[in-house]
Amino acid sequence: MTETVQAGDLRDPAGTGPEGWPSATELAARVAAGEIGSRELVEGYLARIDRVNPALNAFCHVAHDEARAAAGAADAKVAKGEPLPPFHGVPIAIKDLHPVLGWPLCSASNGIEHTVMKYDAPAVRALREAGFVFVGGTTSPEFGTVSVTESLRHGATRNPWDLELSPGGSSGGSAAAVAAGLLPIGHASDGAGSIREPASYCGLVGMKPSRGLVPSDAHYMEGFATEGVLTRTVLDTAAVLDVFATAPRPTWY
Repeated sequence: MTETVQAGDLRDPAGTGPEGWPSATELAARVAAGEIGSRELVEGYLARIDRVNPALNAFCHVAHDEARAAAGAADAKVAKGEPLPPFHGVPIAIKDLHPVLGWPLCSASNGIEHTVMKYDAPAVRALREAGFVFVGGTTSPEFGTVSVTESLRHGATRNPWDLELSPGGSSGGSAAAVAAGLLPIGHASDGAGSIREPASYCGLVGMKPSRGLVPSDAHYMEGFATEGVLTRTVLDTAAVLDVFATAPRPTWY
């Protein structure tokens, strides 16, 4: 039987309130200092995703085994004293409009079979190289074309502040996940408000980076949309923007 989850449970999983949840930069510092393991973090977030996501529908794909393996590898690097990237061992989810190596991608469309991707999109690769551990894919509307996160393929995603409301779109899955404490940070993209609108609906920080600042595929909306993140702090958003801004650019730039 699926546990009944109330909106209050989503906002306040540990009795501390969202203001007490650690940011991605805080978690990265703790992992690097050996205060907490990436595997411990990932297991905690996966357990919460498994409990809460049936009520929210923020994830369309959860990569349990891959996330655990990546977190274990991250902990091994810390133990060996190897140089660490800025977000080493921190969990993140990727919006299901963007290719992730080895993951299925359907862009929320019934017209597309799940195709296993053979590469990371440039911005996704930058996040991986920054040390993030990918835990799953978050929902969007079909091809990201409307400002609510609903599709015939995946159904409706709910706002953790009120389960009768939408988290907006098209990055509503990532917004709902971060606002409900399923993750400290979520990948997103924005052409006409698809980061900014969900941020405003869910009480998060969301910024559309300038065109050309974030590496992207040449075909992705002809440069109209750019990729970014949804976070709970301005510092997290700024730190990831630094990652994107210094990442290698595809030759079409």
